[in-house]
Amino acid sequence: MVCIYCDRCGEEIKNKYYTIHTNEYDINPSYASTVGYSHVDAASYSAREDILKTLNNTKMYCKDCKDKIEAFINNK
Repeated sequence: MVCIYCDRCGEEIKNKYYTIHTNEYDINPSYASTVGYSHVDAASYSAREDILKTLNNTKMYCKDCKDKIEAFINNK
């Protein structure tokens, strides 16, 4: 079993976790990314690795901390 802890308060998250995204995206990309896989196994392995990498690099927050961050951002 995987335990997830809030990156702000450190409490264990039991049901749902929240993330905050402030990513930058180019509205006029100069290239298109295409990736092809010849085997389903390779795609499945790659997807699993991508999910694990995302989980390890994503800040996760409990609802209370998400609400506090949201209020701070909105100056409330």
